[in-house]
Amino acid sequence: MVNSMTKILYLDESGTSNTEVIDENYPIFMLGGVVVDFDDLEYNKQQMNAFKKKYWQQTGIILHSNEIVRRKGNFAFLNQSAVWNEFLNDLNALMDNMKYQVVSCIVDIPRYRNKYGKKAFDPYEFALRILIERFIYSMGSYEQGKIFAESRGIPLDTQIKMAFEKIKDTGAGCYIAGDEICSKIQSFEIKSKSENLIGLQLADLALPPLGRAYLGKPVRDDYKIILSKCFHKNGNVEGHGIVVIPKK
Repeated sequence: MVNSMTKILYLDESGTSNTEVIDENYPIFMLGGVVVDFDDLEYNKQQMNAFKKKYWQQTGIILHSNEIVRRKGNFAFLNQSAVWNEFLNDLNALMDNMKYQVVSCIVDIPRYRNKYGKKAFDPYEFALRILIERFIYSMGSYEQGKIFAESRGIPLDTQIKMAFEKIKDTGAGCYIAGDEICSKIQSFEIKSKSENLIGLQLADLALPPLGRAYLGKPVRDDYKIILSKCFHKNGNVEGHGIVVIPKK
């Protein structure tokens, strides 16, 4: 049962975890997401639904960063520049006002492949280990957590469930023992984007600004907002809210 001592980690990904095929335009894989306190779920839902009602007069629309940028489908009306600017300003305000923290792992695929070669863990599994650690570090002594990961299709969903079970049972590759992972993580569930979970939409919106910044592309206002939401230690997000693999 979910209670007020529960945190929820919503996971999304960006890029491909395939180390054999490198996208020159986006040569990274990102796994990351947002951590939301159970007590803040209703507040976040109200904020996002108000935003959706303003632009679509309903709450069933699912925010997806790729579709927003391409201005296709439900976002085709954004081709009008005045509307586009207003929408971005409102979206940034939404991301700033909602209550959550961001944790991410960026796998630099060319460097990862060069360093580890054929001995490398699957990048998704490697990143998942790191995020589980950071998620548990975010909890208080009596808190527990749930993880909702976005579906990647049946074969990959099965693989990642098995990977989580291995991490949970053995703690392999983590600095946290398996028994502590078992006691702190109540469940790991795969969720479809079509389920319209606010947390998964937040995670989808949070990752692209961090990826663009890592690749040296111009940063926008959304990056500054997401950066301010990242886990940090003494103001430093590197190695906490933003973990880069391999380390530079």
